[in-house]
Amino acid sequence: MCNTKITRITGWRLHYRVPRVKGGPANADNRVLLHPECHDRVHSLHLSVPEPRLLKEAFEGPEPNEYESLTSGSERAGPQ
Repeated sequence: MCNTKITRITGWRLHYRVPRVKGGPANADNRVLLHPECHDRVHSLHLSVPEPRLLKEAFEGPEPNEYESLTSGSERAGPQ
């Protein structure tokens, strides 16, 4: 909501985009993390929460297509 990074210092609250009492699922696609203040604002002002956007810098490691080449074929560890 506020576009500020969520950290251990800022804290967070789990929010269901479609409320569970209105039939919203409990799966990850319906959940977002919000700062405590943003979560309070969403409920007190009856705001809708947009679908979260994923930041490229949030991910570390190889790209998905690079991961496949790292884990396929003879590179696998263990008995053959």
